[in-house]
Amino acid sequence: SRVVAARPVRGGYRLTVETPDGPEELTAPKILIAAGAWSARIGELFNLHLPLYPVALLMSATERTAPLLDPLIQHVGQRLSMKQAHAGNVLIGGGWPSRMRLDAAGRFDLDRPAEMLASSLRGNLAVAARVFPRVAELNLIRSWTGITAITADQLPLVGAIPQAPGVFVAAGGSAFTLGPTFARLLARRILDEPEERLEIFSPARFGHLNSFMGAAGA
Repeated sequence: SRVVAARPVRGGYRLTVETPDGPEELTAPKILIAAGAWSARIGELFNLHLPLYPVALLMSATERTAPLLDPLIQHVGQRLSMKQAHAGNVLIGGGWPSRMRLDAAGRFDLDRPAEMLASSLRGNLAVAARVFPRVAELNLIRSWTGITAITADQLPLVGAIPQAPGVFVAAGGSAFTLGPTFARLLARRILDEPEERLEIFSPARFGHLNSFMGAAGA
């Protein structure tokens, strides 16, 4: 359900969400913002700047084949990520861009698929074939685009937001790989259990962006 409003109340926050039966209000002592590319816009409801920027990426999948690739292959210099799924398909990506569509107001449209760029598809598949030539023998069955979010320093944004007590965020890069780990560590933090390994990803490193906002939970 889409969250359309948020406000602080005694002991937590009250959210207004759109449901098929009309608006509904929910109250919780703590809130986790974990909505991918939509996280920054949800942050606005709490009067917060979350420095997350939407980016559109490309992925492809080959036909199924017998096991031929055990490890995950990543090639940072030439932007490649490749692995074989349990079903036998080889998944190919690595950060090749697609083009974001715009909405009626001229903003990036997060609700419509991004436009695929033929140059990215050709480039991605060419790198995959050079690094692992056997993949060139497989038929490509589909390619698609997806929208994710990144931060200016390329590190995820995971942890408590100091200017809004009780509000946490988990968004930004590397969630494809580290999402389950972030969930486990952040759950401990939300439950007020000691957890120091998330400090490098803390939203506090961008605290200056919210120092003048008079954030909702301050």
